[in-house]
Amino acid sequence: MLRNLRNELRKDFVARRKLSILKDIVNSVNEDGNVFRILAPVIAELEELKKSKDAEVLEEINNLEKRIDELLGGSYG
Repeated sequence: MLRNLRNELRKDFVARRKLSILKDIVNSVNEDGNVFRILAPVIAELEELKKSKDAEVLEEINNLEKRIDELLGGSYG
């Protein structure tokens, strides 16, 4: 029981919430020419979130960076 509690307390809830918001932004991007303008702040925030020690957050950041790379046509990452 204490191990489960310890694992829950290690999670970075702030980073997870920010990541959720960033995912919504990336998923709502239309490829109409202003893609980089919308994604630039997202990329900057992902760089800040990489400081998290939460393994799940870091994994989701990598997945989101791959998605951004696809949207930008391979010019990111």
